[in-house]
Amino acid sequence: MPTTTAPTPDAHDAEHTGAAGPAAREDVAPTRRPPLGTFRRYCFYSVIGSLLLLLWFGSVPAAIEPDAAGWSLPVLALGLLVTSVAVWIVTDAHIPLRGVARAPDVARRWLLIGCVGAAVHAVAVLERTVTPFWAIAPLSMLALTLAGAPMRRQVRLGTLGILCLTAAGAVAAGVLTDPAADAVGEQVFGVIWTGAMVLSVVIASIWTWDVAAELDRARATAAALAVADERLRFAAELHDIQGHHLQVIALKSELAARLIHTDASRAGTEMEQVRALAATALTETRELVHGYRRTTVAAELTNASNVLASASIDAQVDAVRHGGQDGLGDDLDPASRHLLGLVVREATTNVLRHSDARTTRFVLAHEPAAVRLTISNDGVTHPEDATDPSGSGLRSLQERLERAGGALSVRTEGAWFTLEATVPVVHAASDEPGTAP
Repeated sequence: MPTTTAPTPDAHDAEHTGAAGPAAREDVAPTRRPPLGTFRRYCFYSVIGSLLLLLWFGSVPAAIEPDAAGWSLPVLALGLLVTSVAVWIVTDAHIPLRGVARAPDVARRWLLIGCVGAAVHAVAVLERTVTPFWAIAPLSMLALTLAGAPMRRQVRLGTLGILCLTAAGAVAAGVLTDPAADAVGEQVFGVIWTGAMVLSVVIASIWTWDVAAELDRARATAAALAVADERLRFAAELHDIQGHHLQVIALKSELAARLIHTDASRAGTEMEQVRALAATALTETRELVHGYRRTTVAAELTNASNVLASASIDAQVDAVRHGGQDGLGDDLDPASRHLLGLVVREATTNVLRHSDARTTRFVLAHEPAAVRLTISNDGVTHPEDATDPSGSGLRSLQERLERAGGALSVRTEGAWFTLEATVPVVHAASDEPGTAP
């Protein structure tokens, strides 16, 4: 059973199981990639969860310290709140949670506010206790400031920032409390360890998201370039066909115009040749367009896999063997291959336009008297409308398949939509439907 599985990304996040969809292949494990939106949320909440968890839990020892100035607790709470809001907004500027980037001036404003809030929070924590957690807020804002900067600048400024905070913590441990060696050592080790962890988590998560977003843009650009390349190919072929004929027609028409008063017979001959050239050009143009527009099920399945993969939809193509037959419709006559290709094209368009699909499965089953194409996708948003074949595309295909002796039907089962098309197998010699080759 040959199988072609098109892996997908945004990207396209959940297990696709249930009786509504076709049974999963046991011999092939399809590669699934989560949608870009899911990966974006994962990166965002990784940064937010790590920083806010450290901020809030790191503030607990200072908040419960009984022997501290009365003003320090409200200042600590204010600094913690301001820093938390700034962390959320600045992180959202780097990794847009809703897919829409914040304005750069808003991000810069909140980055400055966050740095002030982190300084206030650090002073309040140091007033109440000298645990290394006082440095979490400044380290968080340092990491968000360096995110997106060149790697060398991140290394230099990150190392410098951690060393400065380490020195500040050591001084605080020696000035504000008993200058014991273990307190200074705790500050040095704690700030360095916390700084390395915070910077690595934040910068790595934002860098990973930037790479994923860039790859997604590159994939979209590649799809657009493929379309442009195909258009250029068609334009080149059309130019090759018509350019030569039109040039000869122009020359012969000019010659006939000069001969009309001196040699009418030859002028007539030239115009007859012009007519023949025009007819040839028209025939070749029609053949070109006909070959360009005529499709096959194999070509359309390949194209559908690429298009759906670009839309972050897992596309799985199976060719099911029956009675020794194999291949993607190779045993069909050209008209039937073309009809099934149109079915694949229409179904792919409907998946992209009318569903939130994450998985689409194409099964081409070769039966003794017919070839059955089954296309299933999840993500049905309006089950009551999905089985209505009143759309012009499906209705037209249904009529064309029925005229060819085939059939088309649609159904929904839960969140899955299934389109099934059959065409008869035509024997090459007898040309009678229903005869297996």
